[in-house]
Formats: sequence, C-alpha cells, structure tokens
Amino acid sequence: MFILLPGDQRDPVLIVLFIDMALKLIEIAGYSLAPIGRGKGLRNFDCTISEGDVIYIEGDRFDDTHLFLRALAALEKPQEGVFYYRGEALDFSDYRKLLPYKRKIGFISADATLLSNRTIGENIMWQRYYLEGRKSLKVVDEVLHLCRIFGIEDKLDLRPSQVFRDEVRAAIIIRELVKGAEILLVEPARETLSRVHYDSAVQLTKEFLSKKVTAVFSFSDEAFVRAAATKKVRIIEGKLEVIALK
Repeated sequence: MFILLPGDQRDPVLIVLFIDMALKLIEIAGYSLAPIGRGKGLRNFDCTISEGDVIYIEGDRFDDTHLFLRALAALEKPQEGVFYYRGEALDFSDYRKLLPYKRKIGFISADATLLSNRTIGENIMWQRYYLEGRKSLKVVDEVLHLCRIFGIEDKLDLRPSQVFRDEVRAAIIIRELVKGAEILLVEPARETLSRVHYDSAVQLTKEFLSKKVTAVFSFSDEAFVRAAATKKVRIIEGKLEVIALK
C-alpha cells in the first residue's frame, strides 16, 4: 500500500486504484450460470468479495446457493460474464488454467469426498503435497493437532470406507483448513457431523474468523457467523442480491 507524502509526484488516482485492486479478491461481473438440480440457475449478477469479508448466503433453493459456492470455487463455467481474481480474469477454456486460483480456495462443500484409494491421513495431506511440492504424505504436527481435536488421530491409517461418515466429514474439514487458502467456502455440516465433531468445527471456524480471513457461509444460522458478517447474499428465484451489512 502506498502512502502519499507532501511533495509526492505520484498520481493519487493511480494509488487509489492500486489499493482497491489489492483489497478486492474476487470481482464477478454480468455473470449467468445454468441451473443444477432443482435450482433456477443464476442470472446476470455482480458480486465483489474483498479481503476480510465474511459473507453468509440465504435463499429459497439449496441448489442455487450451492451453485453460487461452486461458482466461487471456479467449478462452474459461466454462460456469460467475467470472473476476476485480484484483477486478473480467469480463463475457463482449460481447467488447468484455473488451478492457480483453485489452490487459493478452501471448499467445505456438502458433496465433498475423499479419495477412496488413499488413507485418511493421505487424503488430508494430499492438497498440501500437491500444492507445495512436498515429497511425503506424512502427517505433520500441526495437522495432527487438528486430528486430535476431532478425535480421528487413530484413524489416519484407515481408508474412508473403514470409518464413520462424520469422521470422513471431519477429515474433509481438516484438509481444507490446512490448505492455506485465501478464501474459505463453507456449506452446512450439522447433519453430517456428530455433536462433538460439530462443536469442534465451530470452534476452529471461530479461530479462523478471528484472523480476519475471508469466508463465505451458506445457510449458516450460527450467531458468530451473523455477528462477523460484512455482507449477505440473498438468492430468490434465480436473482442474486448482495447486501452490505457493515
């Protein structure tokens, strides 16, 4: 960020533009998406997500809110419109060109899965192994700490089919949290987690938000999410509206 000092000859307008681009993580313009499931799809919407934004989504159809999160994760090719990340337009012509952006996203989705031919520990470490060029899938201490919080530290050598569903969900949450993402996208987990695991997820999410990170929550009725929210996204009949809260 630049500071304009007395006698500074730099153009204040250019400096403001530079700061604005630094703050904006995502800018979506004139976006339309085909419907999925029982949704209506999303038509001609704009949305800006800046560093430190906490957003919660509410709507009349789960499939439309799910579609919006998938769009933020660059998993849906738009029918029209442009998706900017830090001022650069994403290129949807080849999925490989989207990988640098996808590496910045943590997506705890309702339909997320683990690799069936890898152990729980390998699944958790796979993202970091792939993204950071690690030579080993061995679980590191900071990840093991999170596994202990969820009580799955003794399940790391097992395959997903050998553990309970809520333990698979816990592993997915840990995998996305340790990814070092710039933006965290979260869908409801209450129905797929035991009470103990859900409480652990809530506590970790609170810690995550306390670091002033950027996050988007779908259908969250948690008071701490509403209190931290800077924006609300409302989706009704395929029309998306962004409402500033702070």
